Amino acid sequence: MKDGASTGAQIRRLRKQTGFAATELAEAAGLGVDVVREIESGTRDFETEEVLAIAEFLGVSPLAIFEPDSLLGRLPVAPSPNGNESSGAKMRRLLTSLAELHHTLSLNGHHASIPSAIGKAPRRESSSTWLNHADGLADWTVDQLGIANNENIRMSDLAAAIEQRMGIDVMIETCGADAPLGASITDTEFPFIMVNADQPASQALFVLVHELGHVLSQDRCLLHIDVNLRGLTDSKRFANAFAAAFLEDTDLSRTLLSTRGTKLERRPPGLLANRCWRGMLDGHVSARPLAGLLDIDVDDLIDSVESVGSESMDVINGDYSSPLDSDETTRSVLILTQ
Repeated sequence: MKDGASTGAQIRRLRKQTGFAATELAEAAGLGVDVVREIESGTRDFETEEVLAIAEFLGVSPLAIFEPDSLLGRLPVAPSPNGNESSGAKMRRLLTSLAELHHTLSLNGHHASIPSAIGKAPRRESSSTWLNHADGLADWTVDQLGIANNENIRMSDLAAAIEQRMGIDVMIETCGADAPLGASITDTEFPFIMVNADQPASQALFVLVHELGHVLSQDRCLLHIDVNLRGLTDSKRFANAFAAAFLEDTDLSRTLLSTRGTKLERRPPGLLANRCWRGMLDGHVSARPLAGLLDIDVDDLIDSVESVGSESMDVINGDYSSPLDSDETTRSVLILTQ
């Protein structure tokens, strides 16, 4: 096959990233070790089912193998010792599925709209310490979000401001008490923040800002899974310093105290949901991904779409060579589905 060599090379690269030997991959995927070596060297045609089995074992999307230059191909991988999927691996799998949805929507013209604010975030100067840079980036972010003087700011308000002002999707999801506190995709193609709702609201607020620090710092790690907030790495120490400075510069420090003991409500990622809505109306994706994002039954979603009325649907499902509907227009229709 013409693509066999490049596909095999990508499989070998991903396997080595996870630290597995060819014999381990062969056994887990139900293939002979000679077959795996021939696939990796590009000397043997491969079946789609074989690549799917390999991708499942490596814990990556099949698109990471077939399209190595895509976002999914750039995301780092991590091994699953003894084949056991940890809570971190489950979080990684969830983020991978969201990145796959982003990829599908983008291929069909429903691109993520990333404001220039992320690209304008200040970078660390050679003469600046990492702590000074964290403080400076926090000051800049507070100005960008326009929340410094808001005495009644809530976590939902902050999440909405991050989405609207910076184009970073924010999702608050019930992941379980033993799951990581938060995670983020920092690639500028699809910046994404995940916060585990099954933790104290005051801690979750810090986690949200911590993950925002990861995204804005634009470090080389494109995916962060934060099982805890202990500063064991430079990137974690920086994100913690950023969050502390950010909270100190706003009235959110009061919110940390006032929200003790409260439980977070689930929040779907607004930007991705808007894109998914448009993709569904255009027939590029089914109703199932949007129903999953909104945590509602697929049939209920379809009924809600039909209840909007053909006139309203025509407005949203118009000619996308012209400007897209405003976020407010689309959001008002999405409210009907919740």
